[in-house]
Amino acid sequence: MQRDKVVFYLKGDDSKIVEIVDFLRAGKEMNNWGARVTRLDEITADEAARDPERARYQVTTSNVDDRQWDPNVEFYI
Repeated sequence: MQRDKVVFYLKGDDSKIVEIVDFLRAGKEMNNWGARVTRLDEITADEAARDPERARYQVTTSNVDDRQWDPNVEFYI
């Protein structure tokens, strides 16, 4: 696993997706530790299906609440 790389998938209302992508592309801080996007590559669902490594997720909407997140980090997104 590359600790400096995040792969994520967005599904839902197009306007909300655009809002999130715009936030990430702007390089704004995502948490109080100063994490920010330095590069954002968009791929289609078909491209992800052809590249299983890109489509493997550790955190999903079904397990996000079960994770033990560091209590000292405040997420902005």
